[in-house]
Amino acid sequence: RPNRLLVNPTRLNRCRRKHIAPEDLPRVIDEVSSASNTLATQFWHAPYRIITREGEVRWVEDSTKIERDENGAILFYYGYLSDITSLERSKE
Repeated sequence: RPNRLLVNPTRLNRCRRKHIAPEDLPRVIDEVSSASNTLATQFWHAPYRIITREGEVRWVEDSTKIERDENGAILFYYGYLSDITSLERSKE
């Protein structure tokens, strides 16, 4: 079973800003905002780059679910990241 990333909306922004490649960050934020501002309960990101603690750039795909209360307010996000670095590098 893959590891699950479970974060609340506030932590999501801090976490992503810190680890997403600066070139990809505006698009990823737009994707999160678009899904969050509708009643969506799930969304997928186009592949984007993250920067590991060691400074290595990795490509990931991200599937995210939005848990909402009965009024549609966001309670938290959770999802999966898949490392697709090998696939992306083979395209170069």
